Amino acid sequence: MLIDKYKRNILKNIDNYLIYLIILLGLFLRLYKLDNIPAEIWGDIVEGMDFMTPILEGKFPFHYVLGNGPIFFYIASLFSLIVGFNFLALKVTSVVFGLLLVFGGYLFARELFNKEIALITAFLLAVSKWPVIYSRLGLMNIMIPTVISYIFYFLLKSINNKNPTFLLYCSLLLGLGLYIYPAFIIVPPVFFLTLIIFALNKDFKKILPIKKYLMVSLIVFFLLSTPFILSFDKFGFGDTNSYFGSKFLVASGTLAPDFINRFYSNIVKHLLMFNYKGDACFRINPTNSPQLDLVSGIFFIVGIIYLLFSKIECKKQFLLFIPLIAFQLPSLLVLNVRTDVPSATRSIGIIPFLYVIIALGINFIIGKADLIQKNKNLFLTIIFSCITILNIKQVFVDYSKGLPHKNTPFGRIIADKIDGLTYGIQPYVYSCCWGDWGQPEPGGITYALKRTRDINFIPRGENLCLYLPDDTDYYLILDPNYKHLLKDGLLCGFKIDHEEVVSKYNDVVFIGVWNY
Repeated sequence: MLIDKYKRNILKNIDNYLIYLIILLGLFLRLYKLDNIPAEIWGDIVEGMDFMTPILEGKFPFHYVLGNGPIFFYIASLFSLIVGFNFLALKVTSVVFGLLLVFGGYLFARELFNKEIALITAFLLAVSKWPVIYSRLGLMNIMIPTVISYIFYFLLKSINNKNPTFLLYCSLLLGLGLYIYPAFIIVPPVFFLTLIIFALNKDFKKILPIKKYLMVSLIVFFLLSTPFILSFDKFGFGDTNSYFGSKFLVASGTLAPDFINRFYSNIVKHLLMFNYKGDACFRINPTNSPQLDLVSGIFFIVGIIYLLFSKIECKKQFLLFIPLIAFQLPSLLVLNVRTDVPSATRSIGIIPFLYVIIALGINFIIGKADLIQKNKNLFLTIIFSCITILNIKQVFVDYSKGLPHKNTPFGRIIADKIDGLTYGIQPYVYSCCWGDWGQPEPGGITYALKRTRDINFIPRGENLCLYLPDDTDYYLILDPNYKHLLKDGLLCGFKIDHEEVVSKYNDVVFIGVWNY
């Protein structure tokens, strides 16, 4: 008896250590070259830092920026007090939520199935490119699957432990989630639908004070969601000129005549996104590759088949399939911008459920074949090694090369040059956004500076000579397309020196011009 108890304790401790090791692995993949991949500050990041500026000044802005809710930026502002007001502060914030997702996925899978499925799920979340890339972007998107994983974990916890107090945690997260992203509005109805399905189970009815806690939970949710509901009309879902309305309405303010065909086309694209062609946006998915690596994609199909034809309880099947389908709707309903579908961003809420299904597929194959069962650890090691290697290549090689100019940070290079100027030299930037993908943005240069200083941005097309001083030392960052303005060592009739700054890939980042 003592020996058996000792073995159980050892196994329990091993499982605990494994989740710690998985989280450490996830931390490493999120921190490795974090400051350099991605390196360039682009429009969405500029908008986020613009939002954080008044927060750090002691103001309390409350609005949505390009679909980004305010809550992420308030949290990022706290991290900026530690690492500084820069791109890294946003990245560290997303890293933290990426790690919370690994643990949240583990808790959810453990509560739904068992510890073995949970550990596999956590490993997949730790190394897979979809959650890893979003954990490094410095954007709010990674918060969505993280919050969702804890919502459904607490739901299961309330049922399995017959403790309805966990429903209060669900209502808190459901209410706060609305301030992450407006499309989060789909999560509450999916949650309550799932709750109803579970409520039909006799075990759920045994939770005596359930009605009281349900009522309190609903009150908490509606109190938290009231500001969101009151500002709902500002999102412009019915306005063809708004960010959201333009995605699914045509100029007349109605759906396109062929919207059924478009919706069907979107469904097909989403069915293919996991194993054939994923999100086309280079910032979040390398080279139009599938959202899943080859190995995970195969086990996803196995997991789906296993769920459909196994004797798993129907409520567990519903708990995986309903969110997997419903949380893709924000992407499926983008009917007017064909290149936006499939969208890894708008369907990111499926991540906890997706990787649980993949874990089920791996566990099923490992447990089915006698040869594999006898060498279980060996096969798991091979599978996990293949998944890890494939995803590391995708994130740190393919993704990096697929970024503008192979991840050359135009804005940071310019900012470093300006940081090196003495304060007696006035920096100027003529034109903007001359790179292939609209870089460098003025905000991308400003926020990349290590020390604050004024930069004179001269709009493209303006007469440059009207802006440059003839009695002050200056350094001009010149758009390479305007090299013709330099003639015989002169600019605007005055003697100047100049240099051509190139990247390691021989891309011309800018032409530097100075008069001192």
